[in-house]
Amino acid sequence: MTGSRRGGRPLVWAAAVLAGCGGVAAAVLVTGAGPEPEAPRPAPPGPARATVERTTLTERKTVRGTLGYAGRAEVTAAAPGRLTWRPRAGRVVRQGQRLYQVDGRDVLLLYGEQPAYRRLKAGDEGRDVRQFEKALAALGYTGFTVDDDYTAATAAAVRRWQEDRGLKETGEVDPATVWYAPGPVRVDARKAALGQTLAPGAPVLTLTSPRRVVTVPISIGDHRLVRVGGAVTVTLPGGKTVRGTVASIGSEVKKREGTGACPRTPSTSPWTSRPPAPRCGSTARRWRSRWSAPAGGTCWWCRCRRSSRCPAAATGSPCSVPAARRATSR
Repeated sequence: MTGSRRGGRPLVWAAAVLAGCGGVAAAVLVTGAGPEPEAPRPAPPGPARATVERTTLTERKTVRGTLGYAGRAEVTAAAPGRLTWRPRAGRVVRQGQRLYQVDGRDVLLLYGEQPAYRRLKAGDEGRDVRQFEKALAALGYTGFTVDDDYTAATAAAVRRWQEDRGLKETGEVDPATVWYAPGPVRVDARKAALGQTLAPGAPVLTLTSPRRVVTVPISIGDHRLVRVGGAVTVTLPGGKTVRGTVASIGSEVKKREGTGACPRTPSTSPWTSRPPAPRCGSTARRWRSRWSAPAGGTCWWCRCRRSSRCPAAATGSPCSVPAARRATSR
């Protein structure tokens, strides 16, 4: 009994194992004929990745401009006399060179901001003395100290300068013999004829700087695209391109034809129907009078949106309709 029990257990266990194996085999065979098991779900996608590149956004615009020269100044005669020499238009004159000639006496160009207004001689003091001494030293004449005092040493240097220029050696500086400019100048036009008798203050020459500039009109909407010092590319008439910078931005505003200031008053006719609304400029809007004209007509005119951009006189006034005939309804 005991042995059979012990011998029966292995049989039972073996049957169990075979059944298990048969079950597994059956399961495997049935799998081919039955429905397919669900496919494994793909893993969820990871976060999208992209390379971030830092760049500068730019906006370009091409406009037409006028090629010219910077600055403009007029040279006038400082003393009466006959014009005996003048430079040709387009010539560039530098410090120490002859600008024009009156009665055979040269008027020389010197660098400085303050115009010559008095005769300089030993004992004089002032900013104009320092300006002249600085210009004289730049021409190579030394032996004095550049300061506000016109000393005997300055007078000695002036005599050497006058001798080299073929002038009378006085040691003094006649204001009619020098003309000050901030730097080299270009002769833009001749204003006096050769041999003409000049009176003090008579125009002789028109000067500009030799520096080339391009003047470009821009609209208010494009004002944000330019700034002083900003880089620009200029295409010259021959097709050559050069680089430049914005030197200045003007504040002058020019109105276009047909968009002038708002009318001060509307028509004074007592309309019998609504009149046509006026065309207001960009700085104004149409505004209807609180008074109504007879027969339901309405008075219109332009009213400034901002008083700083439109003349105060453009605010208009009610229609010229007899007060007794005005209505109070809007």
